[in-house]
Amino acid sequence: MRALRHAVTIGGAFACAFVLGGCSFLSDLHIFSSAPKNKPTELTEIKTTLAVKQLWTANVGKAGKYFFTPAMLVNDAVVAGASGIVERIVLASGAVAWRINLDQPLAAGVGADAETVSVVGVNGDLIAL
Repeated sequence: MRALRHAVTIGGAFACAFVLGGCSFLSDLHIFSSAPKNKPTELTEIKTTLAVKQLWTANVGKAGKYFFTPAMLVNDAVVAGASGIVERIVLASGAVAWRINLDQPLAAGVGADAETVSVVGVNGDLIAL
């Protein structure tokens, strides 16, 4: 019993030393100081070097609670919306190369390569076009 009391006393002394030593360590980090350790660099003015304008827009509906990403091909983009609409759009002009309404809600898409476009229905079906 006496050895246990001695061990607890020594352990408590080490714990106090660690906690008190920790306070001096934290003051070196300047966590509690209001002055910044390093002065921030002044912001410089950003000059426009390229004029950008929107050429076209496309809309296949909302994503709802799902997340859709367009598939980028060499000259086209394939897009889909939760309502089941899938379009292939020519990037240079914004013209619709083709549009299909799958008549079923979608949950994910679009995956595509040069030959196949894939989307996923809310029931889990993989639809390849």
